[in-house]
Amino acid sequence: MSATASSVSIGFSQSDPAQRSQAKMVWRRLRRNRLSMVGMLIVVIYVAVAVFAPVIAPSDPTLQNLDENLRGPSPAHLLGQDEFGRDILSRVIYGARISMAIGALSVALGFVVGSSLGTLAGFYGGWVDALIMRSMDILLALPGILLAIALIAALGVGIDNVILAVGIYTIPQYARLTRSTVLSVTHQVYVDAARAVGVPARRIILLHVVPNAIGPLIVFSALRFSTAILTASGLSFLGLGVQPPEAEWGAMLAASRQYLRVAPHIAFAYGTALSLLVLGFNILGEGVRDALDPRATL
Repeated sequence: MSATASSVSIGFSQSDPAQRSQAKMVWRRLRRNRLSMVGMLIVVIYVAVAVFAPVIAPSDPTLQNLDENLRGPSPAHLLGQDEFGRDILSRVIYGARISMAIGALSVALGFVVGSSLGTLAGFYGGWVDALIMRSMDILLALPGILLAIALIAALGVGIDNVILAVGIYTIPQYARLTRSTVLSVTHQVYVDAARAVGVPARRIILLHVVPNAIGPLIVFSALRFSTAILTASGLSFLGLGVQPPEAEWGAMLAASRQYLRVAPHIAFAYGTALSLLVLGFNILGEGVRDALDPRATL
């Protein structure tokens, strides 16, 4: 039995080069998709802007100059100034930092909790599956934005609560996707072989189930990132998310509504910044999905 277990373990360890070769193949497919490369470029630019915001921003995003409020674009202020005379470009740059942080942390929360619950449900089945998935059905019974609003109403406004609310409403989608993927993986021969030789369930999950179920989750995360950012911006637009004077795109769009006739450049700047980021993640997510499709050709 020990010799058999050893041979099975060796067989599993030899799959690493194959996985690296598959990763290279996916990357080649992704590079051949020019549209997905555009999406990746957009995302990379936004990430760089968010990380280096203090260096890139031309001025303090909270610095006011009421004598020059609602001014249009100029050499000193490339995107103009808002109702308080603050530099719009600086606020757009710092808004990228807040939106990217909210999107990343909320998606990470949904990914970790949701995929963990989905893995347990799919691998163990039985009452574990029933308990977890019925709980997820309860959350799915509420529209996502309404669930987020209810959580914000209970927890209060602020960045931390926005991240928590958006993350919680993302958990059921991750759980259901992970469960369906794990169910297909657990019926593979290599999982049955590992069980037959007495490999512990935890080791099977970590070494064999999770690595083979991660592909769809990566695609879903790329697409979910844009949804999380839009949801957080929507909450801020309604006054339930990030509060002024923080530079958050949704809150700034809400404040710019009353100036659409006299200063449309304010809403245009914030709306364009948000739309481009969402577009970039959607294009990239679609490209990753196509690259991971085993039916795709090189």
